[in-house]
Amino acid sequence: MDIQEFDDLRRALPSGRTLYTYYKDRYSLQLLRYAVRTPTPFSRLRQHPVARLLEKPRVKQMIARCGQRLTPADIENHDGDPQAQVYHLSVGCWDAAPREQEQMSRRGVNLVLQLNFSQEHCRTARHLLGIDGDTDPFNGRAHPVLKDARPDRRYTLAWSRVDIDLGAREALIEEIQSDWVRDVQWIRTWAERRGGLPKCVQKRRGINASADNIVKYDEIALAPHRSQWAEAMLSATLFFLREELGVERIWMHTPTSSEHFKRMHNRSQPPRSLYTDLPRRFCFEPTSSLPGFVAEDRKLQRVIRRRPAAALQTLNF
Repeated sequence: MDIQEFDDLRRALPSGRTLYTYYKDRYSLQLLRYAVRTPTPFSRLRQHPVARLLEKPRVKQMIARCGQRLTPADIENHDGDPQAQVYHLSVGCWDAAPREQEQMSRRGVNLVLQLNFSQEHCRTARHLLGIDGDTDPFNGRAHPVLKDARPDRRYTLAWSRVDIDLGAREALIEEIQSDWVRDVQWIRTWAERRGGLPKCVQKRRGINASADNIVKYDEIALAPHRSQWAEAMLSATLFFLREELGVERIWMHTPTSSEHFKRMHNRSQPPRSLYTDLPRRFCFEPTSSLPGFVAEDRKLQRVIRRRPAAALQTLNF
C-alpha cells in the first residue's frame, strides 16, 4: 500500500484505545466463530479447515455441552478465562528507509499493528527493572513499536506488519516479531552468569536492576506473555483485519516466500516456527493463490517464476 492509502485507512479507524483480551488457545474459539456463522453440524466441521481445532481441550469442553451442532451462541458463551491478559492495540506505519525496503514484499508502506502491555504490567516493569522514564529498554529504536513519550508510557510486547488492499479486501501478513521477549531472555541469561549486569549495559538499556529483580520480572511478570505472545499477536492481527477493516482474504508468508519475496537472503532469518507451526495451528493452508497486489507486481512475478516453491499460505474461510 502507499502512504496515501495508509493515511485514509487510519482516518477511518475508530478513535480512542482498543483493548484486546487474550488467554491461551483463545484463537481456537475466534477461528470457530469465523467458520460458524449459523448452527453447523459437527460432521460438517470435521470436513472443514477448522477440524483440528475440535481437538483443543477448551473446545472439547464446549462440544461436550453442545449436542450435535455448534452455534455462534455456544462459542460466545464459552469465550472467557479468569487468567486472561489485557493488551492495548495501536496502529503505526512502517515507512521503510531504502535499505529496509528489502524487508517488504513490494515497495510502499506497511500497516503495523502493535500489541502493547497493560499499564499495570508497565508499572511492574518500571519498578522491578528500574527503567528510566523515557527509555524503551527491550525494543529496537528503528523497529515499529509504540512511540510513547509519556512518563507512564506503554511498552510494546510484539507487532505485526501487514500489506493491505482494502478495495479488494485482501491482506498479506509480512512479519510477526517480539524484541521484548527475546531481549529480556538475553539480559537475564547474562545477569545470571555474571551475578548482575555491567553498568555500561544497564546504561545503554536504560535500566537499573539487580540480577534477582531481572529474574523475578522474567519468571513472574513476563512469563504469561512469553508463552503466548505469538498466538496473541496473530490472533489480534486476524481480529483487526477481519473485524475492524473487513478484510476477507488473508495470506501469510512461509519461510521460503519470506526469504525470496522480501529479499532477505543476506539477513538473519526469523524463527521458522513463526511461519510454519504458528500459522498451521491457526488453520492456514498452503496455496498457489496470491493477493492481487502480489500477482500484479512485476518483480514478484519474476520471483514466482524462478522460485515456484516460494508459495504463500492462506486462511480459507
